[in-house]
Amino acid sequence: MAFAVLGTLTLWRGRLSDSEQWIERAEHALRAGIEPATGLMLHTNRALLEFVRGRHDEALKAFRRAEALEAPLATHSLAPFARAHMLVAQVGMGQTERVQRALAEMDGEELDALQMRVVRAALGSSLPPLR
Repeated sequence: MAFAVLGTLTLWRGRLSDSEQWIERAEHALRAGIEPATGLMLHTNRALLEFVRGRHDEALKAFRRAEALEAPLATHSLAPFARAHMLVAQVGMGQTERVQRALAEMDGEELDALQMRVVRAALGSSLPPLR
């Protein structure tokens, strides 16, 4: 868990090489059994790292691994963040129709969340005025 947290901290500081080393150590240490919240954080970090390095296919694979852990963690604060970043990555890869379908399946509250507003902005859709 500590390696995963260090991977997060160094990633958000923009220290990509350091982040990759911590993420790799966490992946190795947690390979046998991973607690869902830690796995969600770890896979999301891997996905963000790959995305900023331009490795979009690898990022999408990592986002999908994170997404697989979301069901039991639907109320975890990282789950919507991970999903939004995955959708933005898909926009960046030209998969706009897939993203539009995902947004269409969301209820009003989820669609109006800050993370999904970012996704909608990435699609270039107009946002309704704030209430």
